[in-house]
Amino acid sequence: MATPVIEQIDLESPITIGDKEHTTLTLRRPVAGELRGLSLSNVLNADVETLMVLVPRIAQPTLTRQHVAEMDLADLGTVAGTIAGFFQPASQK
Repeated sequence: MATPVIEQIDLESPITIGDKEHTTLTLRRPVAGELRGLSLSNVLNADVETLMVLVPRIAQPTLTRQHVAEMDLADLGTVAGTIAGFFQPASQK
């Protein structure tokens, strides 16, 4: 099995989970099964509803849909760009 592709994002606005604030978010490149029920065009177009489903599947610390819904817009944009980058082959990066 291939080594997973992982990207770390420094957040503009921390995310509070329980009593802990998180200033970074780690995203793992999704595998095909984690895109189940989602439209690839919606993923690549950064559809917010789609991101609220996908991000909890691939993020550490573990987020809920509500965490994503409350995310700072700059951070959500960075997350969306990172996810879009996962679809590029290594040869094009």
